[in-house]
Amino acid sequence: ENEQLIRWNRNLEQVTGYTTYDLLRLRATDLMAEDERDCIRQKYGTILNEQMPGLIETRILTKDGRKVPFLINGVTTTIGDRKYRVSLGVDISKRKRAERLLKTSEEKYRRIVETANEGIWGMDRDFITTFVNQKITDLLGYSETEIVGKHFTEFMHPDEREDNSLREQNRRNGKKETYERHLVRKDGRSCWVWVSETPQMGAEGAFEGSFAMLTDITKRREAEQALRALFLSMVGTTGYESLKKITENL
Repeated sequence: ENEQLIRWNRNLEQVTGYTTYDLLRLRATDLMAEDERDCIRQKYGTILNEQMPGLIETRILTKDGRKVPFLINGVTTTIGDRKYRVSLGVDISKRKRAERLLKTSEEKYRRIVETANEGIWGMDRDFITTFVNQKITDLLGYSETEIVGKHFTEFMHPDEREDNSLREQNRRNGKKETYERHLVRKDGRSCWVWVSETPQMGAEGAFEGSFAMLTDITKRREAEQALRALFLSMVGTTGYESLKKITENL
């Protein structure tokens, strides 16, 4: 009833650094990090409480003061008129380190994505948007929540949709492509982008989605159109067509 340790294996001594004599003088909760011990006290009063969860993640306090992450599976049972808690613990230090590294990598990746000069657009196997970075929202004038969950075609000029269907089929077949696309901003204005799109294939070769990088070429396109208009004003439509035929035959 006083949470005194009764039986344990050699592994507990190796993990905690306590000797058999040390452990005989300790209660089970003495092996828990102080803040987690206090939390259990406040919520359950004692680890012998039958409402105590069977599976808990805690930190074991070692003799030299280290806090080792542990996953403990336990059950409270009554033998005669006394309650006992039987527990099996697994050291999850490596898993925790891996989780921290993964989180750091994810945060680093997100920072790179968010600060990239190119727009980044992620789509699932149905070409429904799963992710866009800040560059895309700035380009189109939509918020992230207004884009995620919608099909890529909802943001392009209607004239582009037939060609886009062909591109989607190429992506399903595992083909990477670069192409130009005419998009429409939230305010109705046009913008042009250069798209570099890569299919995401699963371990068995099944198409799982697409990842695209978009470069804004609107200013370049507008300059090309202005140059063409200036050229037409100088040579006229007939002169332009004649020049076009000559250059095509070169």
